[in-house]
Amino acid sequence: MQTISLGKREIYEFGGFRFDLGERTLERLDGVAVEPLPDKTLQLLAMLVKRRGHLVEKDDILEQIWPDSFVEENNVDRRVSSLRQVLGKTESGGKFIETVRGHGYRFVGRVDVVEVSGTWLPATLRLPGEDKALKISNGDHADTNGSPMNVEAAIFRKPFETFRSSKKLVISSCAVAVVAVVIFGYFGFVRTGSARAPLAIAILPAAPMDSAEGGDRFELGIADALISRLASSQGLQVRPLNSVRDYAGQNVDSIAAGRDQKVDYVLESNYQIADGRIRVTGRLYNVASGMVEDSFQNQPQDVADTFGAQDAIAADFGKRLMTRFNVSAIRPAKTRGTTSVEAYRLYQQGMYLIDKRSPTNSAKALEYLEQAVDFDPNYAQAWAAKAVAIRTSGRSDANQIHQSSIESIRKALDIDPNLSDAYSALCTDKLLYDYDFVAAEGACKQAIEIEPGSSAAHRAYSWVLSFHGKHAEAVAEITTAIDLEPVSYINKRDLGNALYIAQRYEEAEAHWLRQVELDSTDLVVYNQLIRTFEAQGKDAEAFEWFIKLLNVLKRDEQGIARYQAAYLNSGWRGVLLERAADPEKGFGYPTDFHIAGLYARAGEKDKAFEYLERSFQRREWAMPQLQVYPQLDSLRDDPRYDDLVRRL
Repeated sequence: MQTISLGKREIYEFGGFRFDLGERTLERLDGVAVEPLPDKTLQLLAMLVKRRGHLVEKDDILEQIWPDSFVEENNVDRRVSSLRQVLGKTESGGKFIETVRGHGYRFVGRVDVVEVSGTWLPATLRLPGEDKALKISNGDHADTNGSPMNVEAAIFRKPFETFRSSKKLVISSCAVAVVAVVIFGYFGFVRTGSARAPLAIAILPAAPMDSAEGGDRFELGIADALISRLASSQGLQVRPLNSVRDYAGQNVDSIAAGRDQKVDYVLESNYQIADGRIRVTGRLYNVASGMVEDSFQNQPQDVADTFGAQDAIAADFGKRLMTRFNVSAIRPAKTRGTTSVEAYRLYQQGMYLIDKRSPTNSAKALEYLEQAVDFDPNYAQAWAAKAVAIRTSGRSDANQIHQSSIESIRKALDIDPNLSDAYSALCTDKLLYDYDFVAAEGACKQAIEIEPGSSAAHRAYSWVLSFHGKHAEAVAEITTAIDLEPVSYINKRDLGNALYIAQRYEEAEAHWLRQVELDSTDLVVYNQLIRTFEAQGKDAEAFEWFIKLLNVLKRDEQGIARYQAAYLNSGWRGVLLERAADPEKGFGYPTDFHIAGLYARAGEKDKAFEYLERSFQRREWAMPQLQVYPQLDSLRDDPRYDDLVRRL
């Protein structure tokens, strides 16, 4: 197969592999040897990679790779199968090559363009309809900061059929077209910014020059004010404060942070206080090149006026950054919501703990947020955050949780009827307590309409969609939340939940194994990984990880031996029954709903329905999953199940 080329090389990277079309080599980036692939298989891989995201029909493959031979279609199937064995799984646990039955194949893995036909392009280059930067390199392996576009895919939108005749003429014409479009793209789009896809930027918390000046007075406040100002613009994606909060007080590698955040630029800043005034110095890093492209310094501000100083610095830096990136504000910047410095400080401490999403952290967060609204009863954001902390703090009485949470939400909306965070909390409350899918969906859509960049709103909406059986939409929604907050642990955990409920078990398994690496103490992750193995009939793996869970829980030898005996005598069913009857039930999901799932999987339908009824009467948060939860599949042909669904 001939390839369209401007120069010597075309190099792509995906899933830990480097694919050099010019050298006809496929290598692993970790140095592990890869068996050389046959030439036809490499040609097939090239065809799929260059047209990634689009269907490649079998007829096209046969005509392009075997133009002068008669080859049966199953020859293509065998080569696709061998490629899958070599490539393994994508980051999300799926296959790189998707089969479109009766038609052909589609390459669905993320691809980074390292070099296109020998031409290196700026990382900030954008072409119409594309939203990622080209990766740059000095010839060695370059660091990845996103999913760079495919220049040929951006330029050649016509199907391959249009290039089948007069191949030499077509190849020459396309080479000229590439040059023309690249030049036009650079000068027509990069300089004017008129058709450029949004750049992504992360604003890191400001760091004190003198450690004695440290604390939380300015670190997050300056970043928050600047993020709010930049987020009001069109053409610039700004990571929310939640996404960068953990960098406060840390010795941060800005380029590494930029890669983690999957952004094009990072603004790092330091501040110094002298003679009662604060001066901030900022450096703008291009993540792809690792170079400082710009620097800023503000006029000294009165340190006694905390909010005034933060707003003045944000206005100064924000104006310079908007001018530099040729963007402008299209809506008012999000307000801070309080005039109390102490209330704001307590709110930020609460938000930091809420994001950790454990009962202990949420309970402590609730203390901070209650203090915040005591300092400023008109602090809408703190009331909305308090509602979230109430629901996640581990209180056992569902009615008490609901009443307290709803009260906080109503106070937030009375103060600010257009507060996205309050509608996100309302969405969750309507779903998990009222079991009202319609009201929950309406609240989530309202939250997203008010603040499209709210990760919390997209996450909550993914729950609504998932529990309502709209699995593809649910996965897409939580993926959007991850795109907005790439480092959010809770977002990644919820993606695994959505994949499990969608019964996409292979993807879920790979995802949960990665989550264990991120946090080897999270009981939720262990439980979901065990259920995912169970759903695939992998009882041995399920039992292996269940024993690991018992060790995390620090169960004594006698307790572990009891489960080992159950598995030895009755297999995985014995473990399920032993677990359902375990008086400690300290497995991260101590709900009647999940005990019902254990009995259902063990074939004990009567016990399963007994616990489902208890779950319904107690209004447990898990109950809205009734119609989609995989562990309950064996109950769906029972009239008692239909009755529960009706009442729910």
